[in-house]
Amino acid sequence: MRIILLGSPASGKGTQGELLEKKYHIPRLSVGALIRRHVHDQTPQGKRIESTMTAGKAIPADTYIELVGDWMLEHKDGFIIDNLIRSNDQLYAFDAFSKKNNFTLDFVFIFRVFEYEARRRLHIRKTVKGRPDESDEAVHARFITFNTSIGEIVEYFLKQHAVYEIDTSGSIEDTHKNIVSIIKSHTS
Repeated sequence: MRIILLGSPASGKGTQGELLEKKYHIPRLSVGALIRRHVHDQTPQGKRIESTMTAGKAIPADTYIELVGDWMLEHKDGFIIDNLIRSNDQLYAFDAFSKKNNFTLDFVFIFRVFEYEARRRLHIRKTVKGRPDESDEAVHARFITFNTSIGEIVEYFLKQHAVYEIDTSGSIEDTHKNIVSIIKSHTS
């Protein structure tokens, strides 16, 4: 089973990805964590994206494919990816990658949360560990980037894959039950 989780900052992608990974025993990749690791380790890719990430913008498509493509091929039998695509450029790169490698997805979940709720969640998370892309300005920039690009991204996935929009403003448990119910109804 190949699952993609898309959503704005603090919409619950990481949390739900972890829960799905445990439930279905499918490897999970957080693109954000992968990017942060490369930035922290100052790899060539990490150096290229550090200023972009700090500004709250999407990483360049070529860097995105370089970071994620190999991982997807290694786990092509099943995976969960958190925030695979954040921009139209990344969408075009993913489309080319998918066609080249004959990739299809089973589920694409689009997580929706109001910006004020995301800010509340991020404030709580920031007290635990600060991230440079979680300043108020960077969060707002990430919301603008997400809202600007999500329309074409959803349209693309609707043509090729099963897409489900999920309101994640409720509890973690209710959101998880909703996702599992959708998966169960389409895999039974």
